[in-house]
Amino acid sequence: MTLIRGIKIIHNELNLYPNSVPAIANTDELIFDKNVTFFVGENGSGKTTLLDMISSKLNLSRITFEQGKAENSNITLNYITKPKGFYFKANEFIQYINYVNKTLAGEYEEIKRIDEYYGDDIKRSYAKNMAKGPHFRTISELTNMYSKLLDKMSHGKAFIDFFITD
Repeated sequence: MTLIRGIKIIHNELNLYPNSVPAIANTDELIFDKNVTFFVGENGSGKTTLLDMISSKLNLSRITFEQGKAENSNITLNYITKPKGFYFKANEFIQYINYVNKTLAGEYEEIKRIDEYYGDDIKRSYAKNMAKGPHFRTISELTNMYSKLLDKMSHGKAFIDFFITD
């Protein structure tokens, strides 16, 4: 079932972003009458801009580290039931993988710092283990969230593993 039936692009008189993007400037309306739609074009032609506008208009959750949202006043969407879900781009997925790896590195570094701080004093071993506990938990949760760390897989396999839930 097609969730979005069509898009109407409202052009302003100024040639400002996003109206300066070719895919936006040269399009008034898109009709979606198939279950799957592919956006194909050269870099900079407006594929991502259009998807950002749709995502923003639908107020979809984003998995991103970028600030701000795409402007959504330039389009109207035609749908029977408002689609729900989230939206993220491939480069944001790479940022997510880097964030996970940076978090893991930080947790291992903190465990090392705790070991150095408490040393080998047997009287302080309980406190040392209590201090390390939350860091081991974070490491465990991040490393067990997927079949293996996402950066150790191909991009395609990592995408699939990201969406699989047990």
